[in-house]
Amino acid sequence: SKSMFSICTVTFLAKSTSVNVIPAKSFLFMMFTVVPSVFITFVSFNDKSTIMKKIINPWLGVEGYHCFGCDPDHQHGLKMEFYEDDDDIVSVWTPGSNYQGWLDTLHGGIQATLMDEIGGWIIARKFQTSGMTTNLSIKYKKPIPTGENVKIEIRGRVKEVKRMFVFIEAEII
Repeated sequence: SKSMFSICTVTFLAKSTSVNVIPAKSFLFMMFTVVPSVFITFVSFNDKSTIMKKIINPWLGVEGYHCFGCDPDHQHGLKMEFYEDDDDIVSVWTPGSNYQGWLDTLHGGIQATLMDEIGGWIIARKFQTSGMTTNLSIKYKKPIPTGENVKIEIRGRVKEVKRMFVFIEAEII
């Protein structure tokens, strides 16, 4: 069942990059960096506990890596971490007050960024390649509070694959 923070749903249209169009000199780099590995971990969230596979960020230590969504060293970034729960990719995140739009309310652009980032990790983990978001459609259902004691869960999965396009659905719970 969804917690009191069920607020928005998004559909992505992510175009994955075919391996045969990657320039030869970057092919080994892409193969090395784009395949995240996992380890089993215990996650507790919203009074429920589950065992999920933590996805290890393969870009850590790569020169030039400064992702706003997932770089743990980005000064102003979201510092998201990701888990695999069967077909879903999940991130549990604390919406600090520095990400608010209105008083004690998470900015809508940050909500969109959280879901866009989960989409990128779905492509990386499930398809072992990179891609780009070509369409992002969000329906905001209600505000998300901010604060150091607030935890939200961003959860996404593949909805459909058509040729080189992957349709992803995600929600913030």
